[in-house]
Amino acid sequence: MLLVQTGTGVFRTNPRAPLPGETCWIHLAQPEAEEVENLLGDILELHPLAVEDVQHFGQRAKVDVYDHWARPHALVSFYSLTEKLDTVELSLIIGTNFIVSVTEQPVSWLEEMYRRAEAAGFSFENPTSVLYRILDGCVDIFGDQLDDLDGRLERMQRRVFRRPDEEIASTVFQIKRRLHQLRKIALDELATVSSFKAETMPFVDRHFEVYFQDINDHIARTIDNIELVRDGFGALLDFQAMQRSAKMNEVMKTLTIISTIFLPLSFIVGLYGMNFHDMPELSWRFGYLYVWILMIAVTVFFIIYFKWKKWW
Repeated sequence: MLLVQTGTGVFRTNPRAPLPGETCWIHLAQPEAEEVENLLGDILELHPLAVEDVQHFGQRAKVDVYDHWARPHALVSFYSLTEKLDTVELSLIIGTNFIVSVTEQPVSWLEEMYRRAEAAGFSFENPTSVLYRILDGCVDIFGDQLDDLDGRLERMQRRVFRRPDEEIASTVFQIKRRLHQLRKIALDELATVSSFKAETMPFVDRHFEVYFQDINDHIARTIDNIELVRDGFGALLDFQAMQRSAKMNEVMKTLTIISTIFLPLSFIVGLYGMNFHDMPELSWRFGYLYVWILMIAVTVFFIIYFKWKKWW
């Protein structure tokens, strides 16, 4: 359906070309190829390349300007995120008095924005204002998901501190690979928004250039945050390896101390276990007790010594 704003308010009607004095917004979620071809190609008479790009998702974030076409317009490809860090491509076509948004799957916050516009929750008398709101929403979603990832990183750090043997490598590598992909998308989006100038896109309101610069700053901060979170997950693996090494060293130290204590005891037992006739201790009345006292004394001595040296 088509949302139309005029000086008297907002109303909904069947898709058609915008009339003078109107601002139109058409939103399509998971449209069929025939629907896209009919709406963009036949009704709005947009450039065939723009129509083709909208039908084939998987584009890089970009902006293509068709200002010499009968109905001047620009195609903007941008990305939003789901809670599972899956990307959702948005194709936005903006003209002098219309904007078309097409998504490869429903995007909850964009659907809500469309419903608010229909209920006159905000004014879209200028297509540039709708474009700004959508792009700003995409960038905000990136920031929210990165905040969630940062919280997840902290929880994983606490788990690793308590249980160094917990298997996290596969999860961390998946997240790092995904963050690398998101960083490339954010870099493309940064270049895309940087090109929103009235000189190159005459149907973009000059007054919104400062707003697009604000989005630019948000994307730059998002790229920095992606790198910080990615480095944090890399450091998590190093921290786990260090924790495992420290635990292994503690185990080896304990075994070494036990072996050191039993070494003289083994010598004493081996000494008095030899079968010689001329061993005076064998004929002692308290020889057995003497050996026990000697072994206990040696054990206590080593324990006190290790404690004094703070080796145990």
